[in-house]
Amino acid sequence: GGSSLKAALDKSRYDKEKFLSALIELNGAFETVRNLIVAPVAKECGIIQMKITRNTSGFNKFHPKYVLSLCVTGRNDELIERDILVGKKRPGNRTANYLISMDIKNPK
Repeated sequence: GGSSLKAALDKSRYDKEKFLSALIELNGAFETVRNLIVAPVAKECGIIQMKITRNTSGFNKFHPKYVLSLCVTGRNDELIERDILVGKKRPGNRTANYLISMDIKNPK
């Protein structure tokens, strides 16, 4: 469950390969993902590559959707991306207000 995954991540925090592979294998474990977003990464892991993608297609034309993804190079040099957060501009506000969610498919 979520607690065993959290324990595995805590143990792997100082080994970059193990840490990143554990991050990629997360399957909706909300508390674990949230803890990883707000907790600092150990110095031993070095730099973690993230990417922000802006989606302005279709209904997102005037209210773009932003996705924060973790980027990891796999064993065969393939790039693996795991979406972590999504941000969407809220319609009807004069100032820029954004909804930030961990539910990538249906941000509410």
